[in-house]
Amino acid sequence: MASLSTLLRPEAILDLGATDADAALQQLCEAAALLVGGPDAATLLSAVHAREELSSTGFGAGLAMPHVRLEDVRRLSVVVGRTDSGISFKAIDDVPVRLFCLVVGTERDVAAYQKLMGRAARFLKEEGARLIESQDLVADVLSASEQY
Repeated sequence: MASLSTLLRPEAILDLGATDADAALQQLCEAAALLVGGPDAATLLSAVHAREELSSTGFGAGLAMPHVRLEDVRRLSVVVGRTDSGISFKAIDDVPVRLFCLVVGTERDVAAYQKLMGRAARFLKEEGARLIESQDLVADVLSASEQY
């Protein structure tokens, strides 16, 4: 995997119309389902919800990185979504989430999934505040992702 930008496509960078966590996750999973080559959006959403029940993936400062690995996934996938107003997501600092980065991986390649998770987390932490305020989310995500 050369960089995070090899996985990010314009259709995987969304301005979310969601006003709650369920709707945001649904929109992210719908976009991911078109990219992963396998599970449909409902299957992805169910798996993401199961993962969120273990502990919230909202890691503070308005950022969250929901993630899941499934056997039927054929390709690693990343979907970035932003909301105009924050969404309550049980983040560790209780700050509403404005920027999501959904990571979907396969059970078969744990090493690639873990590497992607690390890159995505670093990307969110280092670029998140700027991307929340971006005037051109797609261009800014694609440009920033090249170094991760």
